[in-house]
Amino acid sequence: MFRPVGGTPVPCLIEVERDVELQPDSYEATVIERGITVEAMVVEVGEPKRGDVFEAGGMSYTVRKIVENDGQFVKVVVNENHY
Repeated sequence: MFRPVGGTPVPCLIEVERDVELQPDSYEATVIERGITVEAMVVEVGEPKRGDVFEAGGMSYTVRKIVENDGQFVKVVVNENHY
């Protein structure tokens, strides 16, 4: 399920990837952190915004930022929460 902030929830399929190497914002040096990404089809969810939420398997994933959008799939960095 995709729940956009202030919008109508829509069903969607997502792929969750854990322990992804991410480069934090605002750093000029090579700094890596581990994080979680979610990938979904653009046709199902559009372009997610910060604060939007994906839900699957008893977990919710709050969007932090978009890392990739090729027009077909969008990949976002998320925070993971139990619900």
